[in-house]
Amino acid sequence: MRISELPEYTGAPSETAQWPANIGGTTYRVPLSKMSFDVINLPYTYTAVGTTTVQTINKASGSVNAAIATLSVTVNNNKVTANSMVFAVFMTNDAAGAVKNVVCGSGTFTINFTAGLAGETRVGFFVIN
Repeated sequence: MRISELPEYTGAPSETAQWPANIGGTTYRVPLSKMSFDVINLPYTYTAVGTTTVQTINKASGSVNAAIATLSVTVNNNKVTANSMVFAVFMTNDAAGAVKNVVCGSGTFTINFTAGLAGETRVGFFVIN
């Protein structure tokens, strides 16, 4: 079963939360803790190389490009709240900087770097709420 095939769950999130799963024509109630997934596919947008302006990406994952010498990059994203977890990683090599942290706000997040970047750098991210 794929995550995309799970019906919406409206109860309180917990390790024992159960989803109905139809397997071979029989419906079972399966706790999320017992499910495993080989691949998780998230909606994404990759920003084109050379585009280093603030981007609006209203999806659970994607990439943005940070310009040379910058210390941060901001993404507008309507899925993000101040309590979201956003994970970011460089998708291209940069000799000068690394991801320092990600600061979330309502509808936006900022990826901060440890130093000004040596060149344009692609940064991938995904959001968990």
